[in-house]
Amino acid sequence: MAHFIQECRRVDTSPYPPNSLVQLASGIQRYLRTDCNRNDVSLFEKDSSTFAFFRKCLDSRMKELTNNGIGTNVKRADPILTTDEEAMWDSGVFNCNTSNGLTNIVFFYNCKLFGFRALDEHKQLDASQFRISVDTIGNKLLHYTGRLCKNVQGGLNNRNVDVKRITQKSDPTNPRCLVTIYEKYLSLIPREGRFYRKPLPHKANDGSIRLASSRLAAGISTTDRNITNHSGKVTCCTTLFNAGFSDSTVKSRSGHRSTAVDTYKHPLETLQDNVSKALQPPVPTSKNVKQKMTCPLPKVTSTVSKTKKTIIVP
Repeated sequence: MAHFIQECRRVDTSPYPPNSLVQLASGIQRYLRTDCNRNDVSLFEKDSSTFAFFRKCLDSRMKELTNNGIGTNVKRADPILTTDEEAMWDSGVFNCNTSNGLTNIVFFYNCKLFGFRALDEHKQLDASQFRISVDTIGNKLLHYTGRLCKNVQGGLNNRNVDVKRITQKSDPTNPRCLVTIYEKYLSLIPREGRFYRKPLPHKANDGSIRLASSRLAAGISTTDRNITNHSGKVTCCTTLFNAGFSDSTVKSRSGHRSTAVDTYKHPLETLQDNVSKALQPPVPTSKNVKQKMTCPLPKVTSTVSKTKKTIIVP
């Protein structure tokens, strides 16, 4: 095991990043325990001397890789910005009056409102998980109840972990109120069965909506950004984080049970600007001192072109 962890490589002979080595070792341990009935194998138990040399080699290899810069640049999904969201509304990708537009709305806001992941929670989503109610002052409420997912597996080990339960309140002042939009969508599909439906064209001389399960497409910039299906969940956490909500509140929406939620939170650009300005040297008060301390910057001719790409999200 010690030799393996030191010498294993990818197919192209490049080294695995440190976290991948840990995952490989965990996979071997899981195989030995489940398929070989070797429940005595515990590669990562600190108090066990059986695999102490293996842990020492793994630790040494991980430090070596990190020192060489391997695995230090982690690729994560970027959030959908407010400007991107507005672009999708303006471009007609989000449209309450068309089948595709309505489906695109509920797909995206299932991620932003309820912290859906890229695949499992969408694929298994059932219409019965949503319901509309009215509170004591007459405002409508949208309720979502989750089921089994990555962080809620059920069974003995998760018997004290409740499924995700989220309530979204209506906003009568917003013409794009999501509670109203979801109510419209739910009225057009059966109350039980798959939430996303097959697209059907409008009938002649008939303006009724016939629901579609199509792909998102909008002309938003992806330059130097990693926009994926997972960006919806990142957007949920980032939006709440930048709005000043606590970690516990963010977790209640995203469904995280650990500090992993921190990797989903991206500070606003204005906040980063303020931090950068706060760390700058103090500005000289005297005009002469200011002129003396001013460092002329070299002229740089930019050749970077601004481009836009079409986002396709299944």
